[in-house]
Amino acid sequence: MIFSLERYEAVIDAYLDGLEASGLNDLSRVTSVASFFVSRVDTLIDKILEKIGTPEALNLRGKQ
Repeated sequence: MIFSLERYEAVIDAYLDGLEASGLNDLSRVTSVASFFVSRVDTLIDKILEKIGTPEALNLRGKQ
C-alpha cells in the first residue's frame, strides 16, 4: 500500500525504470497494481464537508 503522493511518485518511477530496463518490445501483456491508501484523505474531506454544512456537502460525506 502507498500512503503518500511522494511515495506513489517513487513507485511509478521505479516501475517505469523497470519496464525500460526489461528490454521488452511488447508491453501490452505487462500488468501491475498499486494501492493508494485513501482513508486518510476521505476522513479529511468528510471533516471539510461537515464544516461547509450545506445539505449538498453533507450528502457527499463518505462517498468516493
